[in-house]
Amino acid sequence: MLRFVIPIRHPNQVTDIEEQRGILRQTIDCLKLQKGDQWQAIIVANPGTPIPDLPPQISVKWVDIAPNEGFAKATTRQEFFEVVRDDKGQRLLEGVRDIGPDDYVMVVDDDDLIDPSLASFVLDQPLRNGWFVENGYRWNTTTGEVLDMSGFHMSCGTCLIVRAGYYQFFDQLKTGVSQEAIQELGSHRQVFDRATLEGTPFAEIPFRAAVYRTAHQTSVISDISSRKLAIWNRGLRGTVHMLRYNLGKLKRRLAGDQGPEPEAKAEPTVRTEDFLIEKYGITID
Repeated sequence: MLRFVIPIRHPNQVTDIEEQRGILRQTIDCLKLQKGDQWQAIIVANPGTPIPDLPPQISVKWVDIAPNEGFAKATTRQEFFEVVRDDKGQRLLEGVRDIGPDDYVMVVDDDDLIDPSLASFVLDQPLRNGWFVENGYRWNTTTGEVLDMSGFHMSCGTCLIVRAGYYQFFDQLKTGVSQEAIQELGSHRQVFDRATLEGTPFAEIPFRAAVYRTAHQTSVISDISSRKLAIWNRGLRGTVHMLRYNLGKLKRRLAGDQGPEPEAKAEPTVRTEDFLIEKYGITID
């Protein structure tokens, strides 16, 4: 089973509720195209969050998680992202408390799109600790351009499929989940880096598996830009993550365990939103 979990921030901390409703509808529309019946999706949200009509395989987990005051108090990007991971991790935890150890979890940010064949592809493969999206698309909603994007997992949170039992939170469900485990669940880098350092790096999904939506008001990045938060040492952290990523590629090559052969790199192609409408079944107003 593959469970997609869509965490949504408290409605009091969303800048444009109506825009969020339309964006979430598009994410749901693309999820409905997943093939097979061995998947489900859970939206984790506070009451007051507008939810579009849902098909049977998608449900809502209503939670009573207060607005995180840390969003307003953060003065640097580092502080802000720590708050994001904490808030997101708490919400995700509520969406996976009843999951089995060998079920997969994929975090789907409420503004991104995923390939219709993703669930069937992963579930047809031998069980492993995780997969990552190396190649995807970047959708600029201001210009309408859709570009090929490599290094997808370095930027977009909708990038990992992880066996639930590999997450730290799973073994702590009965005794109390630690803050460290919540931060890992709310991050798209920490569990990926841990797998690499432990010598069991995730496998690359061999096709463009997701769409990273940018340039809209309700995104976390827009919040950072509008508040002009101080820049933390992003270069150093990014370098460490890239070193771990390259180490993982080397270990997979040496072990002969790279998963299916990834598609060959091609020159970037500029597409229009018609491509998204046709491939992902969404409606663009």
